[in-house]
Amino acid sequence: MELATFGKLFGYFIATIVAGMLPAKNAFFAPADLAYEPALVGDFAQRSYRTLDSDTVSIEKDGPDAYRLTLYGRGDMTEFGARLFRLKVSGARKPVYYFLDLTPRRRTTHKIAAGAEHLALMIELEGETLSLWPYDADLPAKGSPVLPGTTDALRRFLRRAVLRDEFSGRVRLSRR
Repeated sequence: MELATFGKLFGYFIATIVAGMLPAKNAFFAPADLAYEPALVGDFAQRSYRTLDSDTVSIEKDGPDAYRLTLYGRGDMTEFGARLFRLKVSGARKPVYYFLDLTPRRRTTHKIAAGAEHLALMIELEGETLSLWPYDADLPAKGSPVLPGTTDALRRFLRRAVLRDEFSGRVRLSRR
């Protein structure tokens, strides 16, 4: 992805994150796979950025099993509703992967595919480090950058993407 590459080269991890979110019309999660991890709540930034007006991911509790995720970067802010979900992947390096299903709430200059009501981002929380894995392959949809299909079809797509290592360019953030 050109925007993701641009983001990586110039250290604009928010451009990388937004460019690597998988856009879809329907939710990526089944209700039975929802998870809530209290340790996910907090502010995370790249090691070299330690102020809220630099590139930061802020995650707040927003209901019994939901979060509000806000991306701050160079005077810009983009806000999402977020739900954490588990995805079992047979034959992968790990038996379970975690994703955020994001719903755009407020956006400014970050470009999100028109018609996308849900965005998926693979994540992992290890101690005080939040890792985000942007999707880094071409989308199969023709004519639209938004993935069509039911939640089950989207989950099959995520499983195949995990098995094909299509989530790469890991972005590591430290708790502030």
